[in-house]
Amino acid sequence: MSYRRGYYKKDGTYVQGHFVNKGMKNRKVKNKNNKMGCLGVLIFFLVLAINTSLDRDNDNIPCENGNY
Repeated sequence: MSYRRGYYKKDGTYVQGHFVNKGMKNRKVKNKNNKMGCLGVLIFFLVLAINTSLDRDNDNIPCENGNY
């Protein structure tokens, strides 16, 4: 932030000095939705991996006749 000195407009009115953010127009605004999309994909694959591992454990349960 920088301080902008007071100045007169073309219509003759005076604008008091104030703090301004220099370069805000040129900066790129980061999109926060990308983080949520990445997090969603990560959670999806995590749940898929856990579900797959649990399904494989259930296949090893012996049936009533003792066979797998």
